[in-house]
Amino acid sequence: MVELKISGDKVTAKLLKFNWNIVELIKSIPTRKYDPNTKLWSIDKIYTEQLISKFEKNGILYKASENIIPKKEVAETNKVDLANIKPLINFNFKTNPYPHQIYGFNFGLTHKKWLLADEQGLGKTKQIIDIYVAKKQLGEVKRCLIVAKTTLKYNWMQEFKIHSDINDIVVVDGTKSQREKVWKEILTRFPEVLITNYENLRVDLDEWKKIVKYYDFVAIDESHKIKNPKAQVTKAIMELFKNTPNLILATGTPIINKIEECYTTLRLLNAINCSYYQFTQKYCVFGGYGGYQIIGYKNIKEIEALLKNRMLRRKKDEVLNLPNKIRQTIYVELEGKQKRLYNTIEQEITAELLAELGTNLNVSNALTKLLRLKQVTSTPEVFTEEINNAKIEALVELLDDIIYNGHKAIIFTQFKSVITKLVEATKKYNPVVITGDTKNRQEVVDEFQNNPNVKIFIGTAQSCREGLTLTAADYVIFLDKEWAPAYVEQAEDRAHRIGQNKPVTIISLIAKDTIDERIENILAGKKSLFESFIEGKGANTKELIMQLLGKL
Repeated sequence: MVELKISGDKVTAKLLKFNWNIVELIKSIPTRKYDPNTKLWSIDKIYTEQLISKFEKNGILYKASENIIPKKEVAETNKVDLANIKPLINFNFKTNPYPHQIYGFNFGLTHKKWLLADEQGLGKTKQIIDIYVAKKQLGEVKRCLIVAKTTLKYNWMQEFKIHSDINDIVVVDGTKSQREKVWKEILTRFPEVLITNYENLRVDLDEWKKIVKYYDFVAIDESHKIKNPKAQVTKAIMELFKNTPNLILATGTPIINKIEECYTTLRLLNAINCSYYQFTQKYCVFGGYGGYQIIGYKNIKEIEALLKNRMLRRKKDEVLNLPNKIRQTIYVELEGKQKRLYNTIEQEITAELLAELGTNLNVSNALTKLLRLKQVTSTPEVFTEEINNAKIEALVELLDDIIYNGHKAIIFTQFKSVITKLVEATKKYNPVVITGDTKNRQEVVDEFQNNPNVKIFIGTAQSCREGLTLTAADYVIFLDKEWAPAYVEQAEDRAHRIGQNKPVTIISLIAKDTIDERIENILAGKKSLFESFIEGKGANTKELIMQLLGKL
């Protein structure tokens, strides 16, 4: 039990019985301090809702004084009545929006520079695309520029094709010589949509200076990555987009974490006009060795006021009418050694299978050969140790958002060979693991279900698709997928089953232009063909293999 009370501009927390889990939850809150004399923890009042939310999600009992707003009331005050919401203009959405997306659409039509801080999984990308298309139809903008993480550039291209009829899209990508060709094309005709990554803005800054004025609608995805005003990429973004008339910053991580990290966001949104030094002097308290460390914050209400009309933030459990399963595909681009390795093995396997197609090709043999291609995208370490794993790099960034927002996640893979690397990459979230070798399966499940500090479950899909209840997680991430659609659904349902009271987000990590993408397309379009192939019941083996090899 924890007792919460108001004390000036602070909230104090008194542990009626010492508990390490409670201490760790409090320590995760910014500005928390412990007074050994009074044995009280204190936090700034602005973080009260965040603390109470953590208590409730982890089953911690608390008693709050009357002048502290209960979590339920806080949620209700932030909710918008979405039951009868309609678009502000007559707009033909290519894909049907959820009510909270219509609200975001309306917000975007009435704001030029703002922060879309919806929790991951609520469709920020769709909202941004719909807003751009609508503003273009209204004659307010002409062209769109998207700045995204390297791993998500092609995901944005795919989303544009899904949610709009725009085909004039160019991704700024490749080596220096390849980008030079792209720049020539851009300077010749200025494509309607440009998509690039953060680092490219820095290395090609001179080129971007020439064209940025032609792109009057800019969206910067994962904008928390520019929280350091001293970083060269941040400086490039500040220089390029300080005068952009329509600017959306998008992030699933709320920026009110450390006040000093709000500076670049507020500056880009024209909410402030001061140097970083002036900003920290006004809103930060300095102390520690030499008096240069930020030890606290002040004037927090002003920060809240600056953001109030410039930020839209919704959480999954606060918006209405969400489906039971939310599906999301994240495209990962293989680069360098991993890409070259994939191309080499693909050529070898293609030659082998094409040579055997004229004979009685054995289904099992074909799958075994194709499995090697799937391995390269998920666990290239089995072929050579000196290699980057693009999917794991993307996964780590994804998990930072998910765990920050108070969720647990399940990670599935077919390959036992990648488990060690997954555990190492997620060790700060105390992962537990089940493979075919695990003996104490229920103990592992209980640890994941009941320990608030264990945020990640890692499992080989074939060992976990039956008999496990993992409803503590509301995110299921597939590093790769099994051949049979039914097996994939069984794995998903470890979290989506009786006892689950939250929408479950299913995320597929797909290596672009690989067998991953072809499998995903077949699963979506020719599921029966795939199932009959797996079961060996009359499938056109040649047709399916040719599709998997990208030959049709």
